Amino acid sequence: MTQLALAQTCRQPRSEYLPICRRALRLKLREQDVTAFFNTFHPPDENRVIKNVDLAPRALTILVGPYDASSRPAIDILPFIQLHYLARTQRLFEPDSIRMESRVEVELARNDIRIMQRFLTCQVDEWKSHVTTSAFHSIFWRRVHKVYVQFRPQRSAVD
Repeated sequence: MTQLALAQTCRQPRSEYLPICRRALRLKLREQDVTAFFNTFHPPDENRVIKNVDLAPRALTILVGPYDASSRPAIDILPFIQLHYLARTQRLFEPDSIRMESRVEVELARNDIRIMQRFLTCQVDEWKSHVTTSAFHSIFWRRVHKVYVQFRPQRSAVD
C-alpha cells in the first residue's frame, strides 16, 4: 500500500487522507477476529452503538471456517449489522476454504452462511431503528443454524 505513505508525512494529511483510504478498503476477517476488530476500530459507546463510522471500510467479509463446537463461541454480530446500516458497508460471508479440509466442511459453512444471509435480509421496517439505536444489546450467531437476539433490559420508572 504505497498510497498510505502520504498518511505518514504529518498530522494534517494523515487526518484527511487516512479516512479516505480506509473507506476504500475491502476487508476480510476470520470469524474469530470479528470481536477484536470491532473492539479496536469501532468500539461501542455506552448504548452499544458503534463509533468511528466515518472510518468504516467499503466492504467487510466474515470468513466462515470449519465448524468446531468445542472452540467456537457465539459471535456478537450486532456491530457488523450496525456498520452496514450506519456506514453503508457491504456485509458478506464466505467460506474460509483455505482452512477447510473436506467438501463436507465447505458445505456446512455454506449452509450456515445461507441461514445468516436469510436472517439479515428478512427484516421488518423497525429492524433498522432497533439495530442502530440501543434497543438490542447484542445479536449472537452460534454456528450451525442458530441466531440469538438479546434485548436491552427495560429501565424501571422511579416514582
